[in-house]
Amino acid sequence: MIKVQLSQAMTIPHMVEAKYSSARVMIMPARGRGVVAGSSVRNVIELAGIKDVCAKLMSGSKNKLNNARVAILALSKLSRHTREKLAGKPERAPKAAKIAPAAAPAPVRREAGRCKIISVKISQNHHATP
Repeated sequence: MIKVQLSQAMTIPHMVEAKYSSARVMIMPARGRGVVAGSSVRNVIELAGIKDVCAKLMSGSKNKLNNARVAILALSKLSRHTREKLAGKPERAPKAAKIAPAAAPAPVRREAGRCKIISVKISQNHHATP
């Protein structure tokens, strides 16, 4: 399970690249363009709840499992820092959230918040059972 840090616009805070086996991917924030990605990278990005992102598979790998794994690896490399902080610009102070005491534990999944926790399990069955 990985935790994906998203901005207020439900996009990633900065560009990220990753390599897994022969598969390479580059994922960039693209505000207002929607999800522009191919193959199984699109499925992983949509499961993570990311709305505006552009992804490019830079390898010739047609293995969908490795393409999905490299997308998960790239999303796990995202830092908690925003693009402004990485560029050295002063960051705006975040607004304080009001927390009400809850009687019962609430579910962890938040759709409109800054982060969303996803669980992606990829398995590969080598032996077919009759």
